[in-house]
Amino acid sequence: PELVAELEEVAERNPLRERTHELLIRALAGSGRQAEALAVYERLSRRLAGELGLDPPVHLQRLQTAVLRSDADELVAADRVVSRSILA
Repeated sequence: PELVAELEEVAERNPLRERTHELLIRALAGSGRQAEALAVYERLSRRLAGELGLDPPVHLQRLQTAVLRSDADELVAADRVVSRSILA
């Protein structure tokens, strides 16, 4: 819960920072909060399109698909990525 709260705060301060949103999506999905993870993706997607005229990068599109499918392999690997990123 603390990690998610910290990531939400950083994402709010940096609304176009893709890496922060990726980590937040992974943390939410990894803790069983898929609906919230998908909402974060949708907000980022709308913001990228509206402000920059861009689609989310392919790796974030794949992450969205993994969350939608509840792809355990992808989400387990994601937990390791989040932990290493935060602790580094």
